[in-house]
Amino acid sequence: MIIGINAESDEDEPTSNTEVSMKQFKHNGAISRCDFFSELEMLIGSNTQFQLIMLKVNNQHSLNSSVGYLQTELWIAETLGWIGRVLEYYVANHNFNVAKVESGTFAISIPGLRDQLVRSELLKCLVTISKGELASFLKAPAAVKVTVGTGLFPESGNTLNELINFTETYLRRHELIKSRQPEATPNIIPFTATDLESAIGNDELELWYQPKVCLKTNATVGYEGLIRWRHPEHGVLLPNSFLYWYDFHGLNAKLNRWIINAGFKKCREFMDTGHDLTVALNLEASSLLDGETVNAIDEFLQFYDVPCENIEFEIVETVAIIRGDEKYKAIHELKEKGYRIAIDDFGTGNNNISYLTFLPADTVKLDRLFSSNIDDVQTYSLTKSAISMAKATNKLIVAEGIETEAQGETMASLGCDIGQGYFYGRPHRETNPSGT
Repeated sequence: MIIGINAESDEDEPTSNTEVSMKQFKHNGAISRCDFFSELEMLIGSNTQFQLIMLKVNNQHSLNSSVGYLQTELWIAETLGWIGRVLEYYVANHNFNVAKVESGTFAISIPGLRDQLVRSELLKCLVTISKGELASFLKAPAAVKVTVGTGLFPESGNTLNELINFTETYLRRHELIKSRQPEATPNIIPFTATDLESAIGNDELELWYQPKVCLKTNATVGYEGLIRWRHPEHGVLLPNSFLYWYDFHGLNAKLNRWIINAGFKKCREFMDTGHDLTVALNLEASSLLDGETVNAIDEFLQFYDVPCENIEFEIVETVAIIRGDEKYKAIHELKEKGYRIAIDDFGTGNNNISYLTFLPADTVKLDRLFSSNIDDVQTYSLTKSAISMAKATNKLIVAEGIETEAQGETMASLGCDIGQGYFYGRPHRETNPSGT
């Protein structure tokens, strides 16, 4: 249930004639559930545009265990104060309301907030909570971690129930993302689902291609396709600025379809110009459980008529792949069709040594940290061991992140087969395999 705590009426402050008259509060507390929902019904009834945000303290149970229930509740109370300060910082005329859901979930309504940049910066501040330049100024609670869901009236629902259900869906989706990637935070303003779908529909997305070079012959043997977003306002954006939001809005399948189409098309272009080159595409193993992504692979293989062995899927995963699980089976199915499989970022995160024993990979891509720190004695020893283990399972070894000739020579001497990095070429929209 939503419980109300004291909130003083701000009767002396006039409301704008262009806005629905709302109760104004000094936001040192939250209004009751009944009052909050009544305000939303009033806004909907008058067809007033507004944003609904739900924010949940997602580490409440762990805090209860580590510091006790009382201290946790005190920190949650601090979170409510912080929410008020954030809203007062971003929202003109302090025209917003806050309600407290149970002991660690809050609902926020903001009438008339239509500026995309302000809306995005507000969400970014809430999502990142204790990080960023404003954290100290707004006295963010350091121990608390939150997840956020948001919706807009009327875009996200025409009734109160529809809007709340929509917002709660995105709250749960954010919880799922955070459970897989505890430290995941966006590096730029949050994007709406409309923004992301428009990027696909308006041809704003691009695949940039980085060459992969044989360390023995220095010949280009393939390219990795790396996604970029040529945003009409923000310029060219790197994937860590927007991939998070495709996941957040449940649009990964649509994004995968775009990437697969672009990659297979490029492979066809190489073949038509007489170049037998591999095109590598990044793909989360969990995406293979999605029918739309799998169908896209089959569809574009047939449409572009390219050999499966000229397409390599670099498997990226934020949750460990377990022998026999559904992701494991999906990767095996890709391999059985003839596609090449690469273990990406080997040596970091979930891509551990055990993958060498049961994943049907052709290639192991060493994380760029190995190449960039190869002058360090310990890194050199670890790199040598990692390469030896991969070689023992007859894998092709790719060294990522090579930026100097010396790094390339060292990685080659340790047994790496292919080099990739700025030394051999930066990612570009156009490719010139004949010129390498």
